[in-house]
Amino acid sequence: MNKDQIKTIAELFGKIAPDDIRMEEVEFDGKKYKRGDKIHIPQNEKDFKDFENKMKQIFERQNQDNFTNLISEQHEHNEEEGPLQFLINNCNLNKSNLFQFTIEEIEQLLIEIDRNQGFRFIVNLNYLAFYRPYHYYPTTWGIYLDIDKLIQQGQRVFDYNNQYNCVPNLTDFDAFLIAFFKTYFHEIYHHKFEAMATKIELVNRKPFYKDGFNYYYCNTFRSDFCLEEAFANVHGLEKSIDFLKENAGFSYAPKDLKKLIRKSLLEFASPGYRKAFEITDLPLIERKLTENKFIELIYKFSYFRINGVMPGELTADMWDLFTYKLDPLINTNNDVTFIARI
Repeated sequence: MNKDQIKTIAELFGKIAPDDIRMEEVEFDGKKYKRGDKIHIPQNEKDFKDFENKMKQIFERQNQDNFTNLISEQHEHNEEEGPLQFLINNCNLNKSNLFQFTIEEIEQLLIEIDRNQGFRFIVNLNYLAFYRPYHYYPTTWGIYLDIDKLIQQGQRVFDYNNQYNCVPNLTDFDAFLIAFFKTYFHEIYHHKFEAMATKIELVNRKPFYKDGFNYYYCNTFRSDFCLEEAFANVHGLEKSIDFLKENAGFSYAPKDLKKLIRKSLLEFASPGYRKAFEITDLPLIERKLTENKFIELIYKFSYFRINGVMPGELTADMWDLFTYKLDPLINTNNDVTFIARI
């Protein structure tokens, strides 16, 4: 998809943000950031060497003495920030905007996922990364990663592993790579979700992302109802393990890596994000069905909000017929922009 097509989608189905211009500085949540290096995501083990060398230069420049053990503080286990829609559409937790059938269905889905913890929400988040959707930012859309905080996240993984020895002989740099790629593929999922909404928009000629998918996200963000964050974490865990084994030559056992990521990054994450801990413990067929149920819920919510009537009833597993429902517009061939706090 080229830039003109993205611009057209934004104009037809989005609401272009006033700050969607190329600039040297980006202001986010009251803090200023500057653009850093654009680093190509490697496609194979050979490409990975160049990537690894550049990342090691960044990694070694950091003052590791400034990093503290973050394991003990639950409130520090905040995961990657999702889309920036909440800055545009006043995204605050507002269950009254969700329709009663939506609330009942999402609560039932949460019961199926987790029988031990009740619904809750959180106010403060610690941002590691974010995805700017092309519906709002047709010029500056994409994935933004804060490299300093990702190194801290890697330190958290490394410290946890030193304490519990989930992965024997894990190095601090490999812990950083785990944090980096888990975060990167988490943000890719948000893009995949936007791409799915775009396909629905092109068929229906109505703004399913802005007035449906995004609206739901805005009114559930910071809560356990926001399962897009949970499935983004699931995607981040699974894809990062596969990617590091195939491209970085990781010889660590995948089951050990999964245990480490689940325990160090998912178990005590913020509401919404934390549900990935339970989902990644489900058998594959149940996990996929849970994701399909959530997709069906978001579609029904969006359809009802836009059209005023419910769509025809389908079982959630019918979404498996939509083979490329979460096929992205971008992939690992694209650059990732690093931003560092000024």
